[in-house]
Amino acid sequence: MLLLWLKFTIAALIVVFSGVRLSHYGDSIAQRTGLTRAWIGIILLAAITSLPELVTSMGAALMVKAPDLALGDLLGSNAFNIMALGSLLIIYRQRKPTSKIVAGAICSLFGIVLVGLVGGGILLGSPFSLGWFGLDSLLILIIYLLSMRLVYRYEHPDKIQDLKFKMQNLELPIQNRLPITKFIVAALFIVGAGIWLANLGEEIALETLWGRTFVGSLFLAIITSFPEVVVAGTTLKIGALDMAIGTLLGSNMFNLAIIPLTDIFYRSGPILKTVSSTNLLTAGMVAVLTIIALGGLFYRSKKKVPRYSPDSLLAIAIYLMGMYYLFKIK
Repeated sequence: MLLLWLKFTIAALIVVFSGVRLSHYGDSIAQRTGLTRAWIGIILLAAITSLPELVTSMGAALMVKAPDLALGDLLGSNAFNIMALGSLLIIYRQRKPTSKIVAGAICSLFGIVLVGLVGGGILLGSPFSLGWFGLDSLLILIIYLLSMRLVYRYEHPDKIQDLKFKMQNLELPIQNRLPITKFIVAALFIVGAGIWLANLGEEIALETLWGRTFVGSLFLAIITSFPEVVVAGTTLKIGALDMAIGTLLGSNMFNLAIIPLTDIFYRSGPILKTVSSTNLLTAGMVAVLTIIALGGLFYRSKKKVPRYSPDSLLAIAIYLMGMYYLFKIK
């Protein structure tokens, strides 16, 4: 058992280190394209830092045939991200109110809709499907793409200017070119470690009898969310609140968009139909935490908030209670 936990720790460290480096290279690439901070966080950094969730969930569904482990990782990561956002806002208190909450609010609103679809699919047993693929998964993907289009149109009304930035980027000197090779190498390390984590998560669930949903929602979720938290903490430290919010809330939406991809390759039926109803607890917790995050964004945009703001404290408390209850009913 000790050896199993040692392997888990090593795989987790690989994910964390590679995720941090990947985020650094991704940020370097994005900053030279002229994209806004919120867009960088919501799309590029969110997608990059969600690679561990993508690979781990796909590995859990394909390699070890454990859909509860896969969905538990995605939903648990979303819950942890919002709890982490509340914790980071306490640690790195914003010195002044911010009005840059529109992109984050869009992510929160669509995030609530998406997690509602996930909960409905679990509760109703994904009643509509095409073969093994659930149509609710297709709806999740469509809504995700629409939300990203909406955020882009808000953040980049001048598409011609963006194109100029990108064209200029093609003519950079060799020493200033984008770190594509380093980016790919870091991504490959995450892919390998993510597949390893999925197998180790299955072994831990069997050895400890804690259940796949709990192991996915807690251990895998926290480890695969470390890159998002590290990046968000760094951006908050330099005062880039909009990028931090975009990274965590954008990552949450990307995580839910992973469900349709997992559903395509999981051939045993619609994934939301085959998972345990225990995942409803995690989905409900994510919905409540997202509502709290949305309220907190508007609260912070109106006035300077105290260091220990109620939305942050409430998010932390709900997350801890939810994980404890999930452990009790494992």
